[in-house]
Amino acid sequence: MNQEKKNKVLVASLGGLLMLVIVLFFYQNDRPEVNKNIFKVDDLALVDRVVLSSVGSEVELSFTGSKWLVNQNQQADEQLITVLFATLQQAEPKRQVANNLKDSISTMLIKKGIKVTLYEGGTSVRSFYVGGNAAKTEAYFLDEQLGPFVMTIPGYRVYVTGIFELDAGGWRDKRIFNFNWRNFKKLETDFAKQSNQSFTIEDQGSGFDLIDSPPSDTTKVNDYLDAVSLLMAKQYLPVGHQSMYDSLIQTSPLATIRVYDLGDNALVLELYPPIDKDPEVLGRLNGTDRVLFSREQIIPILKRRDYFKK
Repeated sequence: MNQEKKNKVLVASLGGLLMLVIVLFFYQNDRPEVNKNIFKVDDLALVDRVVLSSVGSEVELSFTGSKWLVNQNQQADEQLITVLFATLQQAEPKRQVANNLKDSISTMLIKKGIKVTLYEGGTSVRSFYVGGNAAKTEAYFLDEQLGPFVMTIPGYRVYVTGIFELDAGGWRDKRIFNFNWRNFKKLETDFAKQSNQSFTIEDQGSGFDLIDSPPSDTTKVNDYLDAVSLLMAKQYLPVGHQSMYDSLIQTSPLATIRVYDLGDNALVLELYPPIDKDPEVLGRLNGTDRVLFSREQIIPILKRRDYFKK
């Protein structure tokens, strides 16, 4: 091919490329602008109740004026509440779902997704469905009038729907005892099979120490109380979950810890021996809630009476 023919081919290619750019430019400009505020409320600070409903399950998050509760009876994790409201504030539609997928995704969200309802003072101010694809790489919100949208948080690569998919246990505050020196009265730790190693810590007038015991190592006592006060659950187990623990919880606990506040109200945690090589330790809170901890979390609070000797 001589140079003249090469030049003609090059000009033709450049011309075709230019036409493609022009077509794409006008196509993009013809696409309707997506309203970024479809799923937002005017003032999130006024929202005092959030209900997350799915098939066979409902989680209610409600504000009492001083704290958020899960299903009206358990304190919510403040950090998760912050994440929830940040998501509601920042999540926005990236685009509408493709026309050929609208019906199937809408049906999926209504049947298998989660309905999110936001309330202000008893009045519903926004309601929509959330869900995502099986791989949890693409999140969808559904407005029943406008249809489903692909959602994003600008600047972040996150699965937007994830925060809405937590169960009731996932929303609960993971701090078990959460006491401090102002509201703490005493602590009892009982070892069912080593009763001589059980102990009670209470204010002895000059500070907290073991009752009916020679003066203890103050640093060890304080470190122990700090470890108990900071104990965090790894996971609250839903009813019927993890049947492998059903027989274990029928046995005597390895240790029982009772923490009393100034009003003599007690929080009781029973801890059970770990199963073989299971990295987690089962606990039961107040005789009802099953809780899992990692072994590393439990080691600092399984101290026996002899540990505190000077």
